Amino acid sequence: MQSPVDSFPELYKFLKTFHDIPESLLSVAGLSINKVLLKKGEHLLKVGQPSGKAGFVVNGLCRQYYLAEDGKEFTKYFQPPGLVAIAFAEVIRGVPARCCIQAVTDTELYVMTHPDFWSLFDIDLDTNILGKKIAERFFVEKDQREYEFLHFDAAQRYRAFQQKYGEFEHLIPKYQIASYIGITAVSLSRLLTKPSTE
Repeated sequence: MQSPVDSFPELYKFLKTFHDIPESLLSVAGLSINKVLLKKGEHLLKVGQPSGKAGFVVNGLCRQYYLAEDGKEFTKYFQPPGLVAIAFAEVIRGVPARCCIQAVTDTELYVMTHPDFWSLFDIDLDTNILGKKIAERFFVEKDQREYEFLHFDAAQRYRAFQQKYGEFEHLIPKYQIASYIGITAVSLSRLLTKPSTE
């Protein structure tokens, strides 16, 4: 029988970019890891569901978004291959998901689930360091998103989107790009047809 490290090598390699963790981390009691195939438009997580799961994207593309009562969507992040889709704040607080995680394209993930996900980072010093470094990365990304919304105009936010996700832009519906940069799909269409001043 293969070890979790042999079964999910990309996941283990990703975690080791944060800290040199022992292979035993992927075998800890209560942690379930499964390969999941999501079709385009299917969800890994919906509002109100238990948040104790994380999806490492192997192939494809996911997005994390908020859903307003009127049905309007606000895209928070996109997760291309090599990144983890997770409702991080809810995992830390141990509360149900406030956001949705959806496959933008057909997507293959390694999904980790645990009844008390955040407790995994309190097992020993290595897992504690791992949790700290993952939290630091999420904080830096969150801070950058807030900076862009407070300091950039729509055109600058679109360019920032292209710098980060440009190679995947052709896969993402325009309305999702618009919701990511905080404008309507109509405004994005106008922005894309506006002559560049640079």
